Amino acid sequence: MTKVIRKRNKLGQFTKAYSWENIVFMKTVKRVSFKLLAFALIVGLNGVALSQIGYTMGYYNDEESSTGNTFKGGMLDIVLSNTEFDGVISNSLGDQSQFETNVSLVDGSLPTQYDIEYEQTGGDDSMCDALALNATSGTLSYDGALSAFSIGTTNDFGLWSFIITVLSGESVTAGETCEFDLVYKAWIDGVSSFDASGYYDEERFHISIEAAEVETPVVINEFLPNPDGILCTDGSDDCAEGDSNFIFDFGADSDDMPQGEWVELYNLTGSPIDLTDWYVQDASGGVGNTDITNLNSIPATLVIPAHGFLVVYMNKRVWNNTGDTVKLFNANNVLQDSYAYTSDYDYCYLTPTPGGTNDETPSGAGIDCTPGATIPKNKSYARMPDGTGAFVDPVPTPGVRNSLDEASAPEILVNEENAASSTENIASKIADISPTIATEVVLEIVTEILETIETLIPVNSESILELITESTSVIEKESVIVPELIPIPVPELTSEPVSAIVEPISATEPEPAPALVPEEVTP
Repeated sequence: MTKVIRKRNKLGQFTKAYSWENIVFMKTVKRVSFKLLAFALIVGLNGVALSQIGYTMGYYNDEESSTGNTFKGGMLDIVLSNTEFDGVISNSLGDQSQFETNVSLVDGSLPTQYDIEYEQTGGDDSMCDALALNATSGTLSYDGALSAFSIGTTNDFGLWSFIITVLSGESVTAGETCEFDLVYKAWIDGVSSFDASGYYDEERFHISIEAAEVETPVVINEFLPNPDGILCTDGSDDCAEGDSNFIFDFGADSDDMPQGEWVELYNLTGSPIDLTDWYVQDASGGVGNTDITNLNSIPATLVIPAHGFLVVYMNKRVWNNTGDTVKLFNANNVLQDSYAYTSDYDYCYLTPTPGGTNDETPSGAGIDCTPGATIPKNKSYARMPDGTGAFVDPVPTPGVRNSLDEASAPEILVNEENAASSTENIASKIADISPTIATEVVLEIVTEILETIETLIPVNSESILELITESTSVIEKESVIVPELIPIPVPELTSEPVSAIVEPISATEPEPAPALVPEEVTP
């Protein structure tokens, strides 16, 4: 029988009451419920944890130690001797821009291979597309469009020589430029590619070529960056001035002319060129500027003759003995020519002096074929042939035709000696013909003739001697009459010999003088 719990309402009436309304009962239910929930959580969580335990396996094991092991890190590093070059090019036939760099492997590097790629970095696309590139290094070579240049994988390190020209059938526009990098990528020998190698190196040679309207009329033809005292015919310094094998004392880097550093210029044209306000410069871009004046050039003039030479002396230390760039600018500050010589044994690869070899010992003293060596002493860089050829390894020939095996002193000194001997020789022969003429008078006359005629018509001293001999032979030796100097007309351009141009003295026999008294001659 269910017990009914009653309770009174607000009116005092009994109403039906339910068990959940009993406070004591509800508290009891809540306590029991929390305990049951806690128990369920404990059991559940432990069950989940226990279910994650797998099987534990036991093995037999052993431990050993290895001693005496060495872990060594390797390296791979290549070096370019030249990393920048500025050149100029035109549409003129035969015009070119030359530059070089030496790629060498740093000592201690792993066995290495490399390739070379072309990458345009700026300038005008049309200019770059119109250029051709010739590249050589030992047996490796390329000759074609600049934009297509690449050299496949090689292990041959050494000097790379480059020549920029205009492609056949193409032309460049004055003022345009082409800027590009020759990218040398090196990686471990035997690995398939640069990207797959753990060890690698990348070096860049940046070149900027500017287009000119016409080919420069004057170019760098030869320069001496490392003068070092006396040079003998055998290439040594074991001689003294006056010895038969003595050539010249080139002095030291900072000496004044005619010693010290110099650069020889060559006129490519058939007309004289005025070099007023022209200057030479090194890679420093201004610090090494040297203006061309009649005070630092041989001969002492600012006008370089047609197809002729002018030697400009630095009178200070300018060219680095470990590599530099020689630049020539005109009066408008426009680059006319430049050449970069390398800092790492490029003489080991240039054309050697005949009879020598540059494979191990180049044709010059004070250098070996190892990275970091300086250029040889008293050895010049020179174009062969003059004005247009590639730069090679010759002996110094300032002011005269470049030669591989015939060094010379500055030409002005040679000319002075030759002029003096020629004048004395002519004077003595005239005196033999006309012994009654005072020797000093003859010498003065001959000197004046040499200075006048040689500037007007292209004749040498022997031709002048023949002319004077012909003119004086009509005078009787027993006569004391001084031969009259007949003005020599300046002819128009002709191929006739000098003797056919000059009006001979009349052969009419003069009346004999009554007295043998020498007349005073006014030259």
